Amino acid sequence: MDIIPTPLDLNLDKANSLLNREIWEESYTTFRQVLEKRPGHPNALLGISKALLAQGRGQEARDILINFPVSSEYSSAEKLLPLSTALINYMNSKVDTDDPVDATYYHALRLITIGNLPAAMDGILEVLRNEKDYKNGEAKDVILSVFEILGTESPTTRQYQSELASVLF
Repeated sequence: MDIIPTPLDLNLDKANSLLNREIWEESYTTFRQVLEKRPGHPNALLGISKALLAQGRGQEARDILINFPVSSEYSSAEKLLPLSTALINYMNSKVDTDDPVDATYYHALRLITIGNLPAAMDGILEVLRNEKDYKNGEAKDVILSVFEILGTESPTTRQYQSELASVLF
């Protein structure tokens, strides 16, 4: 007996596919459509949070993440919180520093706000090369959040995980 996917299932698959292809705005819109039909759907909430963060929309993502429902997606949602917090702090602060490490970190956060995740990760790795525990581990937690957005199957994630390991260990 075959189970026929519902239109909602198909829309969720489409949204996740768009997310995996890093088409952030369209995946956001598609996840939003799923949530209109099934408010509180954990997979859609996680996907929309990832799409928001990849567009630098930290506060909107945080609003979802801090009230995330208990589900199998909960641990993934928790991994995204450091990036949402860092983006909020970045957007709410006057970034003016003479410290080159701080400048590199803030530039990396700015790159995330425009969706350039690989360049942002390059910057964060540079920060970690200079100071492994930068901001009490915030930089490391932020790059791990970016890995969560991209997914474990992403070649970009695998490449940067390897680079992160060589920097930290």
